Amino acid sequence: MPEAMLDELEVSDVALIEHAVMSFHPGLTVLTGETGAGKTALLHALSLVIGQRAEADMVRDGASQAQVQASFAFGARASASFARRFDEDDGGAAAPADGPAQRMEASGADDMARGTAPSFVREVVVSRRVSADGRSRCRIDGDMVAVGTLAEAIGPLIDLYGQHDHQTLLDPRNHLPLLDAFIGPELLQPAADYRAALSAYRDARRALLDARDLARNAEEAREQARFVRDAIEKVSPREDEYARLEGELPRLQHGDELMRCVEGALTALRGDDGEGTADARGACDLLATAVESIEQGLRVDPSLEAYHEGLRNALYSIEDVASSLRVYAESTEHDEDTLNATLDRLAELNGLMRRFGPRMEDVFDRLDQAQRTIELTDDAETTLARLGRQESDARAALVCAGEALDAVRVAHEGEFCEALSASVTDLGMAGSTFSFERTPLEPDRWDKDGSCRYELLYAPGPGVTPRPLTRIASGGELSRIMLALRGQADTADTECIMVFDEIDAGIGGRTATAVADRLARLARYHQVIVVTHLPQIASRADEHLVVEKHLDGDRVHTDIRVIAGDERVAEIARMLSGTTDPTALAHARAMMDRTDG
Repeated sequence: MPEAMLDELEVSDVALIEHAVMSFHPGLTVLTGETGAGKTALLHALSLVIGQRAEADMVRDGASQAQVQASFAFGARASASFARRFDEDDGGAAAPADGPAQRMEASGADDMARGTAPSFVREVVVSRRVSADGRSRCRIDGDMVAVGTLAEAIGPLIDLYGQHDHQTLLDPRNHLPLLDAFIGPELLQPAADYRAALSAYRDARRALLDARDLARNAEEAREQARFVRDAIEKVSPREDEYARLEGELPRLQHGDELMRCVEGALTALRGDDGEGTADARGACDLLATAVESIEQGLRVDPSLEAYHEGLRNALYSIEDVASSLRVYAESTEHDEDTLNATLDRLAELNGLMRRFGPRMEDVFDRLDQAQRTIELTDDAETTLARLGRQESDARAALVCAGEALDAVRVAHEGEFCEALSASVTDLGMAGSTFSFERTPLEPDRWDKDGSCRYELLYAPGPGVTPRPLTRIASGGELSRIMLALRGQADTADTECIMVFDEIDAGIGGRTATAVADRLARLARYHQVIVVTHLPQIASRADEHLVVEKHLDGDRVHTDIRVIAGDERVAEIARMLSGTTDPTALAHARAMMDRTDG
């Protein structure tokens, strides 16, 4: 039973559709109608809810925006897959008791007449709005999301197959993914091992080529590196030297002025002239006198202790400052020789920064780089030999990984081709056979897909030499081959809703009946929605929607509705002959009776 289903689709102002609400059911749903009625607009609407590109011309003329809302119902496995893609922390909340999922479960048996209905556990509502200027807004269960999130979370649910999608088979690059998808999980580990080996080989190859380039220019690079090294080492800059000298320069340039300031402060504090000659009582002497006076008062009034303590601490602090100023004065250089030496050193360092900077950190980086280049070029032969061995080892590992990956593919390609041949036999292509042409590539041309190019060959009948599918298959054959490929795993991929837009183009007669049978078979395990012009397909539908275009004044709009009974007979008669005369109606009833039987 299907694990994922489209339950309801509401479309507003998309192409010719002003407003339409469609309910979908399990099994095969067909949409029919005259050419140009707007059937493909529904496919555009579905493309929006799976995160495909939005175009401003999708908006109906005269409308400010187009809007699409879709409701999906999931079984347990599909719900878990969706949760992993979108809301892993949500835990897969169950759908409301009266929601679309429950309505579908209740009606599934009647709609499909296949016994037990699928058990749906979760409903997800997706909406997308596209304004006339091309801007887009997306929501999942009411939460705003990016278009990329919409594509990742909802895109895998709907396999949307347009009427020109068979053209992907015209590019041989698309053939290998078909084989890989057929092989499935068995290919995962060999493919991962191969990609890791390819990455390691490319890294080793790049390192070797870089070393060879350096070796070819070794002499020039070595001379340049030596020039840089010698120029910097001649000056011999030291870490933090420039910052230290810049900090000292103002003291050297203004030494006399600084000494006058310091000596003036010392005179005020110590009461001397800086040479130890008493001049007047300084602050220290005056504070000492004050301390002695308060000490005498303490003998009478102990409450003076706080004042005594404060004055004594002040005296100690000022004496410390005076001592520090004396040390500063003795250490301050203010002679011309020291100043000139500092200026000369700063000029040398500034010269290095102009040439190799702009900062001293850059100068040291250039020195390290030059030294590494010298070491590498001096030992170029040893380096090349070592990198050559690494590249050779990585190449051998890549070859082994590529052979292992190809071995898995070769083991299954016959099974794939036999299954495809059997599948297209049911689609009016009896006698057709397929095979792969495998072309080994040089390791330097290997890519993420492997060590060989695979192209699908096609022989339309016995005794015919297989030739590239892209050269000899007609458009109709390509469409049927693609349908066969989609239907090879009827029961495996039950989480996918399959939507076909006029895949039946260019076929008729027995082939049309075979295509209808195949779509009906797919509908056992998938929800299948088909836009079709073929009565053979329409007659097999579990539900039939008709798309009609109407002229309302000077405006054209599209209506979509479910048809059944005589109305459905009339629509199939129109598809058969373009009329609803008694003969056409009888033919349509006979076709539907055969289908029901």
